Amino acid sequence: MPLAPKDVKVVADAIGDAFSLTDLESLVKTATGDGLFEEFASRGDPARLAIRRTLEALILRGYERWLLVRVLVTAVSDDDLRRLIVGASPDTLSALPKADDKVARALAALDQLKGAALKPELVHLLRSSRDKITAISDEIRALSAFKDLHEGLHKLHLKLAFRLEAAVDNRTYVTDIGQTCANARTLMPQLGAAAEPETAGIAQLELYATDLQQAITRADQAATQANFEQIQRLLRLRLTGLNTRIFEAADKLSLAELIEVLPKIVAREESFLALKDMIHDLKTTVIARALIHKIWQDAENDLSRMEDALVVPIGAANAFVQKWYPLRAQVLWLASLDPDAEWAKQARSYAEQVEQELTKERFEASVAPFEALCRVLKFRFFAVDATLKLDCGALGKFHAPLKSMVEEIGHV
Repeated sequence: MPLAPKDVKVVADAIGDAFSLTDLESLVKTATGDGLFEEFASRGDPARLAIRRTLEALILRGYERWLLVRVLVTAVSDDDLRRLIVGASPDTLSALPKADDKVARALAALDQLKGAALKPELVHLLRSSRDKITAISDEIRALSAFKDLHEGLHKLHLKLAFRLEAAVDNRTYVTDIGQTCANARTLMPQLGAAAEPETAGIAQLELYATDLQQAITRADQAATQANFEQIQRLLRLRLTGLNTRIFEAADKLSLAELIEVLPKIVAREESFLALKDMIHDLKTTVIARALIHKIWQDAENDLSRMEDALVVPIGAANAFVQKWYPLRAQVLWLASLDPDAEWAKQARSYAEQVEQELTKERFEASVAPFEALCRVLKFRFFAVDATLKLDCGALGKFHAPLKSMVEEIGHV
């Protein structure tokens, strides 16, 4: 759903006030591939007017989401601006399309364009771009590997979060940790130089798993519980770091540079325009999904800190109350992006029940509604995690065609 006419000026004014003209030029170029003043606005336009004209032009093409998502990513810590934009245009972050169909259409356009770009009389123009095309392919592979690594650790984290309820032999979890680490090590070659911190993190997890195995063998329940808590803390730390790396990798993905390295003469081809639009739409979808993923990761981190606070009996209620209200606001905002979903209804209901408990004269921080809310949010984040993985997997389909393109350039 596009921005309503009454909201265009409000949103444009807020964006214009949040950035300098220089920053806006960079932002528009990154979002659309076109220059702010070359394509949309006039030199001398104040920032507010320049962005309003840009938004109006993009609305006519149905692509205003490109700019709005780029604003959200660039000003990720500006909560007021985020809420204004998403409130005016919910589709910016909700009901996001899957990347797979967009990838298929982009690859179809790329396949057509290769026929024109790799003609003998043009191929020499591409030779200087072989390294750039290879780098784009490597970026896609690394993003996918980061996401696969995150998913494996997240799945393990979720299992351990509900370990006491599952009534499973603790030795099973040692096996799960070992398999997770083994799977993670197979992904390291795809990360290249970026693998070092992740390799170190996996090595630390393996050491903790050894300690856990020894505690289980000794039947030392206190040590076993301490080892599980130690592993959970490490997993939260690694997941937070990976989430940041995924977000950064998605943001820096230079797929649009594929358009810039192609010979200018092929810009006349219909497939060129189709590829250009699909690439920008695809990048917007993936980075929007990564942004939602980051927001959910932040919410789960807050949730985990609240759970940790409840472990200490003294002052637990006060610690809970202090952390509850910021988390509640975040949860209700996330639920507003998907208001009719069952998880959102449950989250709102449990949040209301927690609020009711807070009004009681004697409040117990370990109330059942909070535990139920934790369960709903943890499983919802796992679903968000899986969806981002699908998008990253779809992007991975670019690897083979780009590799083939590099080989054809080199052999002609």
